[in-house]
Amino acid sequence: MGEFAALAAALCWAVSARLFRVLGSAFTPLALNFWKGLLSAGLLLAVSVLLLPPVEAPGAVWGWLLLSGVVGIGLGDTFFFHALNKIGDAQSILIAETLAPVLTALLAMAWIGEWLSWQQWLAVALV
Repeated sequence: MGEFAALAAALCWAVSARLFRVLGSAFTPLALNFWKGLLSAGLLLAVSVLLLPPVEAPGAVWGWLLLSGVVGIGLGDTFFFHALNKIGDAQSILIAETLAPVLTALLAMAWIGEWLSWQQWLAVALV
């Protein structure tokens, strides 16, 4: 099941990058991200209401979640869509996926004080 989920995620990533590249000729990166976010939020809300129990969390949790969405999806995807328009989907995905382990390790160090050993840095370099 895990292998199927991984392959399905890779397929969705590749198809969506191609789709957003095509749509990028008709929309600005900001407009494309707005409509993607609106559609995604609507679908996620509908599925959540139908399938999941209500979640009770402190207001601060919702604030952090909102900030995470604004930074990660709002800024990140807008810049990604801009890169798709400028350098194409193959190069954009290559850059994004190559930098993911390094950026994750650096952000973990900065935000939560998680320091990697030399073996872990070697693993990051190998990935």
